[in-house]
Amino acid sequence: WMAMDFQRPALEFYFRPGGGVNANMAVPITVANVAPDDLFGMSRDVTFCPSDRGCYNATGRVRFWGLIIAVVTLDDLFSGHASHLRVLSQEGLEYQVLVPASVVSATGLPSTDLVVAHSPRAQVGAEQRADVVTASATLPTGDAWSLRVWRPRGNTPRWRTPLLAVMPLVCLILAAEVFVVLVSGFRHGQLVRAMLPPRAARCLAVGQEYAEAFDGVTILFTDICSYTTISSELTARQVVALLSGLYDRFDTLCEKHGMWKVETVGDCWMAASGAYPRLAPREAALRAARLALDMIQVAEGFTSEDGRRVQIRVGLASGPVFASVISHKMPHVALIGDTTNVASRMESSCEPMRIHLPNPAQGSTVEVADPASGRTLYLEARGPQNIKGKG
Repeated sequence: WMAMDFQRPALEFYFRPGGGVNANMAVPITVANVAPDDLFGMSRDVTFCPSDRGCYNATGRVRFWGLIIAVVTLDDLFSGHASHLRVLSQEGLEYQVLVPASVVSATGLPSTDLVVAHSPRAQVGAEQRADVVTASATLPTGDAWSLRVWRPRGNTPRWRTPLLAVMPLVCLILAAEVFVVLVSGFRHGQLVRAMLPPRAARCLAVGQEYAEAFDGVTILFTDICSYTTISSELTARQVVALLSGLYDRFDTLCEKHGMWKVETVGDCWMAASGAYPRLAPREAALRAARLALDMIQVAEGFTSEDGRRVQIRVGLASGPVFASVISHKMPHVALIGDTTNVASRMESSCEPMRIHLPNPAQGSTVEVADPASGRTLYLEARGPQNIKGKG
């Protein structure tokens, strides 16, 4: 205690030989406003004084008389109910209370912090654990006391390992579901693009109505001659095979000539030129004429599965049409207008294996040059015809 300041309380720690740390607290006892000869029972030979000038401070007229010393065993202090450390043990936690080694008065002690209290099963060397939680508190003396807390089995929950094992499977399932959604969306997009022109598909995708007017579009209709008689002589599967075999070839030709297939209803096959994409009226008509000629050629060489030969009729008409999506449940683009009606009447009044269109000029024969194919198209007049709804 010779190093202490007798003007204020002092605190020192001592390491016991048997283990553990004691806290020694000293409170100085002084008497103020006294004369130098007032000893209050002290011997004049006392040398245990706060300064070299003795136990009396003449400036302040204060007499140092002695110390009140209290010794506290920290083990007992921290094991009491008032310390609340038992709550940690009740929660299944281990703990250690540490003080800096520099504040303990003893020789041969390690330079690291000393454990002054711990839980019954606290492990030695807990400072090496990665899952230790440390809380520190700084005393008025400037010394930092620490409380270390950890779980005996670590902070990793028991379900972590099974979860890590299941996670790859869950990720694989989620990836598969996302893949299925993407594939379904891609296929749906392909189906919509096959059914609708690009502009119509984009409008429907954002919830807008689609309607568009076109000038100079050529409409093409074709069907199989005597289809009612032929279908009555065949089974349903044979009829489907017949239509699919012939119209699949027509679909290929339609794509080849850059035309848009509108729809197929029974044995009636319909396409348009000059709308998707937009073309000049002359180019639209020439493309439709090329397609019609190729369709006649394909039909001449077509034979069904049962060896049946068929004949077709083709009707063409050019003029303005109005395009719109009819019914959003099973959307398709309908080309509405008198041009569509005329083309349908041309097909229904056509002779087998011929191409029928309105006569645009007077005369028996009209020649039309087709630079793209390098050939000349000849239009022969049929003479007056009674067209339903047209006279």
